[in-house]
Amino acid sequence: MKPLKLLCLVFALTFITAGFKSEAKKVNESNKPLLQAAAAGTIDQFKLVLSKSCDVNAENNGVEEFQTRFMTFCDLAVAELNKEITRFVDRDNADPATHHMPFFEDAHAVRALAVAYDMTGERKYLDACRRWSDQIIEYQSRMIPVGAYYMNHSRAPGQDQGQWNVADSGSIAMGVLATAIRCDNPTEKANYLNSVKSFARLVMDNYVGPEGGISNGLWPVYDGQWWCSTATFGTMAFVLYEETGEKKYLKVAKGALDWMTHQDFREVKPITFQQRPSGIIFYCFELYATGLKYLKPGSQQYERAIRQIDLAMDWMARNQKTRGANVPDYLVRNVDMAGLPYLMYAFARQLPQYRGLTEPADCELRYIGDLLLRDGTPNVSRLMVWEVMTWGMMSYAERLSPAAMHRSSKQTPVVPALKKAAVAAKGTSIIDFEETLAAMRDRHYRRRTVDIIKTGFRPVGGKVADFAVALRDGRYHFFYIERRLQEGTPFYPGHEIYFGHASTADFVNWRVHDPVMLVRPGTWEEAHVWAPCILRRGNEYIMAYTGVNRHLSQNIGLAASTDLFQWKRWDTNPISPCKDRPWAHWREDAISSCRDPSLLEHDGRYWMIYTANTRQGASCIALAGTPDFRQWQDHGPICVGPAAGYEARLEGGHPQGSLESANLLHRRNEWYLLVKAKVRDSNRRMWVIVSDRMDSFDFADRREFWPGGFGVEVVCDQGDRSLLATFSNGHIRLGIVDWTDPNPAARFLSSIEELAAWLVRP
Repeated sequence: MKPLKLLCLVFALTFITAGFKSEAKKVNESNKPLLQAAAAGTIDQFKLVLSKSCDVNAENNGVEEFQTRFMTFCDLAVAELNKEITRFVDRDNADPATHHMPFFEDAHAVRALAVAYDMTGERKYLDACRRWSDQIIEYQSRMIPVGAYYMNHSRAPGQDQGQWNVADSGSIAMGVLATAIRCDNPTEKANYLNSVKSFARLVMDNYVGPEGGISNGLWPVYDGQWWCSTATFGTMAFVLYEETGEKKYLKVAKGALDWMTHQDFREVKPITFQQRPSGIIFYCFELYATGLKYLKPGSQQYERAIRQIDLAMDWMARNQKTRGANVPDYLVRNVDMAGLPYLMYAFARQLPQYRGLTEPADCELRYIGDLLLRDGTPNVSRLMVWEVMTWGMMSYAERLSPAAMHRSSKQTPVVPALKKAAVAAKGTSIIDFEETLAAMRDRHYRRRTVDIIKTGFRPVGGKVADFAVALRDGRYHFFYIERRLQEGTPFYPGHEIYFGHASTADFVNWRVHDPVMLVRPGTWEEAHVWAPCILRRGNEYIMAYTGVNRHLSQNIGLAASTDLFQWKRWDTNPISPCKDRPWAHWREDAISSCRDPSLLEHDGRYWMIYTANTRQGASCIALAGTPDFRQWQDHGPICVGPAAGYEARLEGGHPQGSLESANLLHRRNEWYLLVKAKVRDSNRRMWVIVSDRMDSFDFADRREFWPGGFGVEVVCDQGDRSLLATFSNGHIRLGIVDWTDPNPAARFLSSIEELAAWLVRP
């Protein structure tokens, strides 16, 4: 051998063995490039390879570098997940304005962001997880079969045709579960866990095979026990068991792992190892990495697992870019190679024979980071870039916080000390403080998870009064008076100057949208807007509402919308149904009642009831009709209250009050007038009066309709039963009524299970 070659070879071997300490006599497969360069006999070649090689010293080496890159990629993921979600249809779609990826890919990012939150405590990472998980649960609430996750491709919410896959959904469930594990709010945490449990129940009841493997749901390609669905669901089930302690999840997880140990991953199908080697290794061996601690060393099952792990690690050594393999960049092919360092770190942590894997895994991770950043900020709107980055984020997460990728809330994550110091220093930035606080407050205000049975919904900082409800695309939209100050009277300037708007698909998870219908200075509705109601007419929604002028004179106007977000007031406003009516006491220049409209359609005409005052000094409910919402016919008072006994109190709580917040319903050939009224010497507020005519109700015939309710709207009907909503103590709450009862009366819902029967599937 020539002296130069010998010198290079000695130098290479010295460099390699110095890093292994206790394993100094081993020549690891990962060092082939060094030896090959040394054998080639040129110092330049050797320097080139050496410059690209990893420092094989202590495990903490490079932590700061990895943290910096991990946080860079996490911030990119947060920004991407904040975009409008559109359906995944085209692998070449790189539109930066939308997020359009399969949700199982997103789940990889969400799981890594959950670890970023563990490491830093920065709410923006957890908030991104929550936003994504909230959207996933909203889709899930409308999926068929119940419990399925929407994958952002194939079967969509509300559809009962098309494929749906356990494999994709298992990954999605891991993202939701990672979010649940980090949540401190018990209600939110329970909501996320219930979502995962619903999915688990669907799979465990229908798709677990006799040998423990799991089929891929509604997949036309293959209906047998399949490697990928077994891997993703089994991994999720192990973590779900550790979080809940429910042994049924451990049983199915162990069954999945046992089935997997009987498979040779190189022989699985469909989707063969020749077609997708790195993907098969990633998913199958995440199951091994998660469940290995449940196998007894020395058992046949354990030995089968170790044989498969050995084969997988050998394949990695021969096929990873930084270990000498002549393969394309991972952005070109086999994007899931970016997730394999995650497995290498996991097995290095658990198996003594693989402790040497940390160094080659570090080398791969540096290459992945370099690859993503080589042209500056990567375009994560491009699918393959998003894939490499999100799989890579999982590898970074395992490197920096070992085992956090599949920890439960009972386990304390390992957080690098270096990052703790960095976080403390970062807290001194006012810019970071403001941005973080703004994101926290926006998430807290916009996304509400509520106990609809015990408490109900209200917006942050406000209380709900009269409201309307409309259904569109599987979501119930509520528009409500929002009382934001402690003194609840609506008459003070600045009070009740818009309608709050929130929507929900399941009445547990709510989105609070921007307000609508703000007051208009200098008009008949310049002081306040009150009491909206909504009627759907074809593809259009018609809103009737109360406007109040500076003199506190009330009037009624109309607005229309096709999407429930953009409302256009009618140019014929206001309707002025009380103006010049011989029975009505009403004027524009002083306080006068003409409010709380409620619309209905009957016998080809549109009808409106509303609160007014008679000339005799009584509060009443009046009726008007129209064929087109433009020409109105007055039908006068249909129910008249007392003409005396009213007593004003500044603080409210008047002993006798107006007839208001009324609703007129036609059920089983009878008319029901629901009306709120405080009656002297009675604590009851919500009444029902029954008549065989829509224009005549005797207030003396009233009886209590809903104890604790204040104003009633019908959410939906099922035969002769109705799901109702009311406002109670400033919250929207739900109840039911059976119109076949001799004296129909409403009651509050008693359980989530009772509510589930009413959830819509468009």
